[in-house]
Amino acid sequence: MDRVIVGLLGFAVAGAQIETGASSDVREVIDGIVSDLRPVAEKAQTTLVVEPGPDVEVACTPGALTSAITNLVGNAVKYIVDGSATERRVAIRSALRGDVVRIEVEDNGPGLRPGAETAVFEPFRRATTGRQPGLGIGLATVKRIADAHHGQVGVINRPGAGATFWIELPRAG
Repeated sequence: MDRVIVGLLGFAVAGAQIETGASSDVREVIDGIVSDLRPVAEKAQTTLVVEPGPDVEVACTPGALTSAITNLVGNAVKYIVDGSATERRVAIRSALRGDVVRIEVEDNGPGLRPGAETAVFEPFRRATTGRQPGLGIGLATVKRIADAHHGQVGVINRPGAGATFWIELPRAG
């Protein structure tokens, strides 16, 4: 019950009014998340790789950015175990595209079932048969954070070979 309440609270707060002038260092947030999730990844026999990226800040609070990226990386680690890759790998990268920062989380897991690419961003919608625990609000939370900060989310799906989930947020400044 606690997990459900915390999950629903996080989802509700994700759409809250944004803080004017807030900014977060992307590299610092990613490094903190990887440090926190490394034990979970090791337990899943998955390597977390942070690819070099620009030294840039996004217009969003550190808490919101941490929540969004943690959901993306956490999902990749959680679902990669359902795949057939002999070497499990989750790569996190960021890139500056004009006034937008794109953060990608790519895995070599099973990918999504075809046609689920949009539905997974809706609350309580999951693209799995339920083998992994969860409420189906993690990706919806990522979308709410992106929407609240005038950003976007999406996925590049490779059924049977993995997926790349991404979030784009405005550059701070």
